Amino acid sequence: MSNRACDIKTETEKREESSVCVKIRHILRAKEFSDILRSGRRVRSKTVFLSVKRGSGERGLSVGIIISKKVAPKAVRRNYIRRLIYSYFRDYSDVREQDVEIIARVIRDVQSLKKKPLSKLIRGELGILIERAGI
Repeated sequence: MSNRACDIKTETEKREESSVCVKIRHILRAKEFSDILRSGRRVRSKTVFLSVKRGSGERGLSVGIIISKKVAPKAVRRNYIRRLIYSYFRDYSDVREQDVEIIARVIRDVQSLKKKPLSKLIRGELGILIERAGI
């Protein structure tokens, strides 16, 4: 006879242990956005545009996200995409341990896509773009 609560707790603990040290700084200031967009290395795909700049100190990974209302008119969808992108960088171990500043801009209308295809599309394109950017 197994204790289901203990099983759930151990699964939760495993998830927490794998993401304990992961801290992503969110870029929020317009000046930081403009500096990275102006001087960062640019790579793009059909759906996502990345601007990547090596950091100047030991701040770790910094990520900023731009999603306009033209791309996703509903705020719920924009927030979902934002969470997808942040979770991708939180999970991608090669990038999260570097001192890098990244701006991700969604440039294609994705409102018509369902959640699973959208998640696969964005995660797949982010992986390709990170390799192209040389991170």
